[in-house]
This record gives sequence, C-alpha cells and structure tokens, in this order.
Amino acid sequence: MLIIDFLPSIKNVQPSPKKQVNSSVSSKIDSKSHSKVDFSSECIKNYNLGAGIVSRKIPFTGKPLSLDVPNHEIGAEEAIRIYENLYNGEYLNIFDDKDHPEYKDIRLKNYSFLDRVSDKNEKERFIRYYQELTGFPDIKTVSQKLEDVFKTSLTKAEYILNTNEKTDKYSVIWSGYNQTCSVGHGKALPGSDIDAAFIVIKGDGSYNEQELIHEFSKELWFGTDQRILSYNHPDAFPQIYTLKQVEDIFNTINSRAPEHLISQECKSQQEKIKGNYCKSYIDANPYFLAVSSRFTKNSWEKYKKSDIKNFGFFAECLRDGKIVYDKGNDYDNLRQRYINSEFFKMCNLSQIKGIQNMRTLKPKISSRDEIPANFNKMNIDEKYDLIKDIIRASSEDNMVYNQYFNKREDLYAPLINQIT
Repeated sequence: MLIIDFLPSIKNVQPSPKKQVNSSVSSKIDSKSHSKVDFSSECIKNYNLGAGIVSRKIPFTGKPLSLDVPNHEIGAEEAIRIYENLYNGEYLNIFDDKDHPEYKDIRLKNYSFLDRVSDKNEKERFIRYYQELTGFPDIKTVSQKLEDVFKTSLTKAEYILNTNEKTDKYSVIWSGYNQTCSVGHGKALPGSDIDAAFIVIKGDGSYNEQELIHEFSKELWFGTDQRILSYNHPDAFPQIYTLKQVEDIFNTINSRAPEHLISQECKSQQEKIKGNYCKSYIDANPYFLAVSSRFTKNSWEKYKKSDIKNFGFFAECLRDGKIVYDKGNDYDNLRQRYINSEFFKMCNLSQIKGIQNMRTLKPKISSRDEIPANFNKMNIDEKYDLIKDIIRASSEDNMVYNQYFNKREDLYAPLINQIT
C-alpha cells in the first residue's frame, strides 16, 4: 500500500488548471486560435448509463498550443524556463496528426528552443539540470521516477479534490499497470508512458459517476509532470473507473456472457494457453473472443464491444499487473472476488504472464542497456543531441537515435479489430 509521504509538501498546492511558469517565457495563448485540452463532459465522452458510465479516455484533440520561442541564441537558464512549460501536455498533442500533419510543425517549433543553445558551457548546464530532473542516463532511476510520478499524481489529485470539497468524497481504491512495458523492466526513458495504466476510484454518492471521473481526470492531467510521464495521446492516459462501474460492467458480462454460454472447448483452449506467449493475439484469446461476440458495436448499447475490450485489459492488469496503489482492508475481499471469477481468470489480452515467461524484450527496450555507458563516453555536444532526441521522442518527433524508440510490428491490431 502506498505511503503518502508527500502531503506536507503539497499543503498549499492549488487546483488546476496548471503549473505556473516564468511569465517572460510562458506561452502566448490566444483562445480564439488555439484549443486547450477541454475537460467538459463532451470531451470526456462518457455514455450516460444510469447505474454506470463507461469512462472514455480523454481525446487529446485540437491544435497543440504554441510556445513563444526566441529566434536568437539563448543560455541554459532561459532554455530551462521554456522547458518547464512542457510540464503540461497540451504543447505536444499527437492524437490528430493523421488528419492534421501540420501539427507536427507546431511541436517542432515548440522544441526549437533546444536548438537555440549552442555554447558548450550552457549545454552542459542544461544537461546537468535534465539529469537531476529525470535521473537520466540511469534508466532504472528514470523508470522509478515515472512510476513515482504516476503514484504521486493520482494521490495528489485525490488530496486536492478532497481539500477543495472539505470532505472525503474521493478515494483511490486500486491503481496499477502492465509491468511488461519499459517502466516495469526498468528501461524507460523520460517522457515515456505506462502501458495499460488503470485507476479505480470511489465517491461518497454525492457526485454522479461522470462528474467523479471528470474532476479526477482533470486534476490528474494537470498534476502530472509530462516531461517525466507523458499523457499526450489517448492510449497513454490511464483507464479510470469508479468502483460502481467496475461492479456494473462485471455484472453485465456475467449476465450477457454467462459461463454456460461459453463452450467448454473454448475454456479448455484458454487454459492450455495459460502462461504461454502466442505471437497471434487472436490465438491467445479464444475465451475473450467468445465473450466479445455477445456484445455489439451499437452506440445505443449500455456497454459496447470496445467497452468490454477496455475492461478486459483492466481485468488482466488487476490480476497479473503491478499494483502500485491498493487501499486494502475493506476492498481485499472484493478484489479477490473479481480476480477469482472466470472472466478475470481467462482474460489474456496483454499476455502479461506469457511475455514474462518468454523472458525476451522488444529490441528497442533491450538496446537501451547500452545507453548509460555510451552516454558517459559522449562529448558535450553528443550528450546534448541525445537529450534533445529523447525530449522530442515523447511526441514521436525524434530524429536521430531511432534504435531506442523504433516500434515493432503492431501485433495487437488484428485482435483489436475483432473486439471493437
């Protein structure tokens, strides 16, 4: 269970919208020409479901905000002040790139302050600052910082909301992620995300489910240092459920896809796969495909196929993932009830156990073992260029050190196409 050791340091923390930065380099935001991340109910895009609302991941749409970057040479101090703007993720949105490739140009201009530092001594000062902030080049330390930022930001969101409301309306029950990602292997780089992160929260009943997720998501977004942990695209943001939603979706699955409607052959196939990695994610999930077939894509449905898919990833992580926050005590029996159910036992969408047993890493992750030694051999210019590329890589705009970021074939796609 997480010990809340940061609370004395955030007594005076103010709620969103954002961390303040030096006004001399803060971005010039024109509300008529730039779209901020909108946390309206339309943005969250929850379905109004009565007993439960399926939480949609926040769509990070709209034009990235533009930073006011000088055209002249700058020193480390000014570069650091500009870099502090990137604490907030709305400068690096990547979700709309497919429809608006010109958004990449905005991000590259935002990053251009890094190119304005040319003096070696100033570069060295920025490098020292970056190392202290992120832990780089010690990728194990970087990974721990990412996990710590995740834990602290969700607990801070709970604390701020309860302080503002002068009540204990909000309570984080469970949180975790798929530890087969780079963070779990201790090989993450600054600005990475965390795979299949989830948060389960509970209110006191005075807020409806949509408001609860809306307020918590907003504080989580603005309370996360996205230079460390990036939320600049929808799949990076944690899947947030209320405890009431978890129970409602769980009961709906048991009602729509009861055990007796799933063939014994299907269950036997799933049991044989248990703990073994399958290159085909479709072959790895006969049970889930059978459950998914009991749901439709129809928008008027209380829970669609995509909602059950999201819940399947959550179920596997609650069972086999790394739990970083556990309220414990009153909720232990409830968690055991879930993970001992047939649905939770059979979910295998991420193949967490299979990947762990396979004991091999993605090439981009294994190649990072060489980073600390290589970095220490580099001269100042080379170190600075690598750090520039890592900063740009959080929005997939890196240019040079592709071996540390290259994506492999998307093995998930055929399965996702079938279950959404």
